[in-house]
Amino acid sequence: MAEIMEPAAAAAALEGALRGLPKKAELTIADAAAKAGLALRDAERGLHVLSTRYRGTLSATDQGELLFRFPHGLSLPLSQKPWFKRAIDKVTSTIRGVGKFLVRAWVSVVLIGYALAFVAIALAMMFSGRSDDRGGGGVLVVAFRVIAEALFWTFHPFSPVAMGQGSYARSRQQRDQRRGLGDQVQRRRRTVMRFGERVVIEEDVYVSDKSVPFYERVNRFVFGPEPPKADPQELERKLIAQIRANAGRIGLLDVMKVTGLPREEADPLMSRLLLDYEGDVDVSDAGAITYRFEALRKTAGHHEDRAPPPVWNERVQAPAVTGNSGGTNFLIAAVNAFNLVAALVALQLNLTIDRLWHMFEMIRLKVANPPVLPVEGVPLVFGVIPLVFSLVLFALPALRKWRSSSKEAAAAQQNAERAVLKTVFNTMQQAARTGTDPGVSEASLQAVWQEATGKPADEKELTRAVVALGGDVDVEALAEGRGLYRFRDLEAEVEELQKQREQAKEEEKAVGDVVFVS
Repeated sequence: MAEIMEPAAAAAALEGALRGLPKKAELTIADAAAKAGLALRDAERGLHVLSTRYRGTLSATDQGELLFRFPHGLSLPLSQKPWFKRAIDKVTSTIRGVGKFLVRAWVSVVLIGYALAFVAIALAMMFSGRSDDRGGGGVLVVAFRVIAEALFWTFHPFSPVAMGQGSYARSRQQRDQRRGLGDQVQRRRRTVMRFGERVVIEEDVYVSDKSVPFYERVNRFVFGPEPPKADPQELERKLIAQIRANAGRIGLLDVMKVTGLPREEADPLMSRLLLDYEGDVDVSDAGAITYRFEALRKTAGHHEDRAPPPVWNERVQAPAVTGNSGGTNFLIAAVNAFNLVAALVALQLNLTIDRLWHMFEMIRLKVANPPVLPVEGVPLVFGVIPLVFSLVLFALPALRKWRSSSKEAAAAQQNAERAVLKTVFNTMQQAARTGTDPGVSEASLQAVWQEATGKPADEKELTRAVVALGGDVDVEALAEGRGLYRFRDLEAEVEELQKQREQAKEEEKAVGDVVFVS
């Protein structure tokens, strides 16, 4: 008997034999075995690896034969973007990293340092008694005093802003109100003891804006808040919980319900799960493809199998523009505006290093009527550089604010697609339980779409969402004047899974009697 190949080795052999496979080509397991000279079992395992890597999808014939389809050929790995997209991401990441470094430098050197330097220059001009400053020093002093007064009356201990940020709300209603003032909700994991057992739980933690370092708040002001770090194992845990809660039998609709992934990504994900968790593919007489994971049902009996919440329970939120409180944004903007005005005044007065040095020397020497230096050069240090940085510091959040409407529209679109998925899922489940018509009315999808987005559904977008789930128009119902969509693959899948779960044996959970204890 020939040795069973490792899935990775079988995939490598298949990849070489199938090189040049045209896009949208379909293969049976026998086709792949004949091309690569592999055993049928090795060819099947290798095809599942390639499906995971190259966005492959599965379909079934009325004779129960599996067809592996590669819409992009063997040229677009799921885990790897095209070279030009990787290059763009690399450049963007580099610019973002350099930008963050510059912003931190701006906070420590430019933002604070320039503000103090400009204050010192203004005071020096004010006390020098010079009359040849063309009124520029007075303008600088007035600007400084206006901003200083605004900051004092805004942030003194008894101001509404300071009092609002000083006490941290405890009740949920107060905390929800504080979210509008800059408090953020972070998803954190911690270990607790429950029933004598350590378990890991996830919870929302409200983080006050005041607990964030100032440089980080400036980074938020310029680049926006950092997205929360994703747990790489979270998706895996949800899928395994879904499998165990459903008697080890699931279909693509279950995967989409838990992950929210489109069908073209759910298919290759299932291929990876089959390899990692010793799953099997079943094809019913009606052509329904289901996935069976008996090995994942084994349990010692102390763990309750609960299905994870569906993805539509959580609404997608567009990222905040800054994530800071209004007071913090005002403070950063005020200091930056002061530097911007001061830089313009420095350009007007041509405050080069030589002229400033000459002015301070005359003050030190107490010269009554010092000579005026000729206007030469460009004030880079106190003019051009702070002016450019101040403009950039204002331009980036303004650009992000301008783009926020498109991000909000994208979030609404995603919520609408989840609402469509919820409607389809609930209709399929009810039809399987009660034997009712599994067709989904167009009116119901339009209603949930409008509820999610706040505006009527665009026909093209709604059709695209339906097609992404494998739906099409019910021609017979359309002829009768009823707008219905049918999801025939999902209908057959849900019906078959209901039978399999009812027939699943409890013995699959058993691990046997303990015969040896170390």
